[in-house]
Amino acid sequence: MAGSQSQVQPLAQTFKNDTIGGCFLTSVDLFFAFKDPNLPIWVEIRNVVAGAPGQVVLPHSRKVLEPTQVNENLVDGTTPTTFTFDSPVYIQEGHEYSVVVLSKSQDYRIYTAAMGELDLATGAVVSSQPALGVLYKSSNDSAWTPVQNEDLKFKLRRA
Repeated sequence: MAGSQSQVQPLAQTFKNDTIGGCFLTSVDLFFAFKDPNLPIWVEIRNVVAGAPGQVVLPHSRKVLEPTQVNENLVDGTTPTTFTFDSPVYIQEGHEYSVVVLSKSQDYRIYTAAMGELDLATGAVVSSQPALGVLYKSSNDSAWTPVQNEDLKFKLRRA
């Protein structure tokens, strides 16, 4: 994840909730290769506007972790860091949302899956996009650039 010491440069992954009647999210797992020794990192669940991450942060969905709470795994990206929300986060059926990852540090590196690259855990070539959404990068948290052949490695948990 790129960044600078003074400006937040987020990464986001969109997803659609197909659970009938909606559901409550309890946590999200992310997978880090590197972390900053001093600055925190946080996640938010946001709305999606015209296919890209929006500015509306869902209630109870912002979770900040200090570096001591972040697991690093440079070898194969199989060690999760769990961001457990303080209260369950409701998402509506049929709506798109985004997992947005933010920090004021450029030292955090998060795992993604890229088409045509090797899966570090299995050694197999990634031949399809594992997530149904789109990965986005931003340099200012308002203008987003899609990354078409890559997805964030994440796991959502629901109640």
